[in-house]
Amino acid sequence: MATKKQTRLREQYDEAKIDPFSAPPAGFGLTTPPGQWNWEQPPEHVDLETAFQEIKEKMMVPATRMTMLQLMDAGLPIETLVRTITFVGFSEGKFTPDLAEMLNPLLSMYMTMIADKAGITPRLLNNPEPSSIDSKTVMTIMKDLNPDRYVELLNRPVEDEETEGELEQDENDKTAKNFMEMEA
Repeated sequence: MATKKQTRLREQYDEAKIDPFSAPPAGFGLTTPPGQWNWEQPPEHVDLETAFQEIKEKMMVPATRMTMLQLMDAGLPIETLVRTITFVGFSEGKFTPDLAEMLNPLLSMYMTMIADKAGITPRLLNNPEPSSIDSKTVMTIMKDLNPDRYVELLNRPVEDEETEGELEQDENDKTAKNFMEMEA
């Protein structure tokens, strides 16, 4: 018996006139003769400087430059623009993925310079969600992987930036050299 989700999917396929089995099966690309895609051919550029010069020339076309500046002014990160440019260059057979990765910092700096000249303060990076781990986890990892630094941190004197709560500790706690010597 079909579930509600299966029925809904079937109805969506019927409405859009899409055959869910019209896609090639997994591994189909391995059955075609090699060399039919641009990235399967030798790259057009193997030199970083020539690849960078070609991209710069394309970026200086007035319509392209204006679009790029508008996107940066709208808040699209330079990293997104650069990675898109280098991915397209790779997929068109202009250069290898390795050369694309080497182009990324050059293009980022160049686009930052263009934005600066246009009076735009661009976002540089795609800001992923900050991932933070608590101090206890860091110390546990450090104890196993970097025991010298772990001991150094444990024996480090307390900074002057203590909070009032820390200043009102018991007299016994103040005399302990590190938390390992403290009484529970």
